Amino acid sequence: MNKTELINYLLLNSKKNLNDISAEIGVNRSNLYLWQKGKTKPTNSNINNLAHYLGVDLKWLDKDNIEIDINPEDRKIINIKSNNKSLLIKTQQENIKLQQEKISQLENELNSLKFLKNNRDDWNSNKCTFNLYTSLKFNDHIDKNNIADNFTQSSKRTIEGNTSSLGYSNKELTEMSSKEFMMLYHPDSIKDGIKTMELLSENSNTIISLSGIRLLKSNNGKWITYNCKMFFERESSDRLNWLLNAYYTELKTSNS
Repeated sequence: MNKTELINYLLLNSKKNLNDISAEIGVNRSNLYLWQKGKTKPTNSNINNLAHYLGVDLKWLDKDNIEIDINPEDRKIINIKSNNKSLLIKTQQENIKLQQEKISQLENELNSLKFLKNNRDDWNSNKCTFNLYTSLKFNDHIDKNNIADNFTQSSKRTIEGNTSSLGYSNKELTEMSSKEFMMLYHPDSIKDGIKTMELLSENSNTIISLSGIRLLKSNNGKWITYNCKMFFERESSDRLNWLLNAYYTELKTSNS
């Protein structure tokens, strides 16, 4: 750097006031201002005196260009501080990014829960014929020929509401095995069920809402038609496990 740049650097980074500096190096304070503005140039002797007073070592490249001489140990400390500052900034940026991702995830989960609650409340208010609650774990690969083998029931099936049209009591439907319960469904409803299972086996989904017509065979062999609304919610503590709430509303036909 040139003399003007050096003077500005030394004075701006000094903790000493200008009165003390001018008195120590034997120059008028106004001269310091003139040096800073580049109006006049200090002698090499004045620059050396100023640097010595401020505890700075200089390296003269020529009569007009000077470098601040930093010993290797000080340079190492400066580099460490610089690297640590860069690492701190990087860590802070990563933490901010993680926090933003977490906030976004929580917002999505909250919106999903609101969506489920609103839909469930709507269906409950419509007083569907009966409700089914359970939790299921699905296989990665879906066997279309043996639908009941594609999942395991991880919690007891619960049936609430009026199941008299099926000719079974709530207790009887609750205690059926998965295979026995699946046998109540019409083959066309089984096909729709396979498509649903394929969706559930995909790792990307966390909330699935489905609706459609389901035909279930009553105890006397008659097919009963239901409008079925199903809500699948992946359990946060076990991503393989799905919570299922299903609402069956009987559709009366002219032959009923």
